[in-house]
Amino acid sequence: MTRYSTRIAASAACAAAALVLTGCGGGGSASGGAAELDVATLTNAQSLDPADAIGSALPFFQATYDTLIKRDADGSYKPMLATRWSYDKDRTHLSLTLRTGVKFTDGTAFDAAAVKANLDHFKNGGGGGAKYAKSVKDVKVVDPAHAVLELSEPDPGLLFYLSDAAGLMASPAKLKDGSLKTAPVGTGPYVLDKSKTAVGTKYVYDRRDDYWGEKAKFTTLAISVFDNETAVVNGLRTGQIDTAVLQDAGSSRPWRPTAG
Repeated sequence: MTRYSTRIAASAACAAAALVLTGCGGGGSASGGAAELDVATLTNAQSLDPADAIGSALPFFQATYDTLIKRDADGSYKPMLATRWSYDKDRTHLSLTLRTGVKFTDGTAFDAAAVKANLDHFKNGGGGGAKYAKSVKDVKVVDPAHAVLELSEPDPGLLFYLSDAAGLMASPAKLKDGSLKTAPVGTGPYVLDKSKTAVGTKYVYDRRDDYWGEKAKFTTLAISVFDNETAVVNGLRTGQIDTAVLQDAGSSRPWRPTAG
C-alpha cells in the first residue's frame, strides 16, 4: 500500500486523472483498445452534478467532466479547458484564455458563458465544495474565448480549486433542470452508460472516440462502490478489480492500494 500526505481531494483527483487519461492500473490492458479498467472506491457519488463534487468522489466526475485547469501528479498545473491564465498585479482578477472548438456531449459549445454559468452554479448550488469558489465575486465574459474571474480578495488556492471540483465544467443547458444528478453532460473522455450503471453500486463509462483531447486508453471504465476495505483488497488480489482509490478511516490521509 502507498500512503499519500496530500489532502483527499488532491489524491482523488490525481488518481482519477491517471486512471482515466493514461489508463494505468493493474490487471487491465489497453492492447487493441478493447479493455475495461475496473476501479474500486469506498465513496459513493450521491449526485453527478458538479455542484455536488467533492473529495474522494471526484473520480466519478472526472470521467465525464473536464476541469478548467489540469493538475498533474507532481502538483504542477497544465492547460485543459483553459489554455492560459494570468493574474493582475493585485491578484484579484484572474484572466482565462479558453480552448475553442470544444463541445459538450449534448452539442452545446464550451465558451466563456459556460464558464460563468458553471462557476455561479458551483458557488450557489449548496454543495459541500461551494466554499472553494467563495472568493469568486463575479465572472466577466469578455468574448467566447476569454473570461475574467473577479475576486473579492486574493485567493492563493484558486488555481488548485479550478483543477479540482470547482473547475468541473458541465453543459450550461443542463445546469438548472436537475438532470445532471443522474445524467452527466460534460466535455470529458467518457460518457456514462446508464443502461449498465447501477446507481450506488457500479458506474460504467464508455470512451468517447470524438474527445477533443488525447483519447482514453481504455474503452470502458467501471467504478464500483465497496463498503469495506477488506473486500477491496481481496478484489485486487483476485483480479476482480484493477486498482482502487481509498481513504484510511483511521486518519485524514488517503491511501490507495496498488494492484498486484
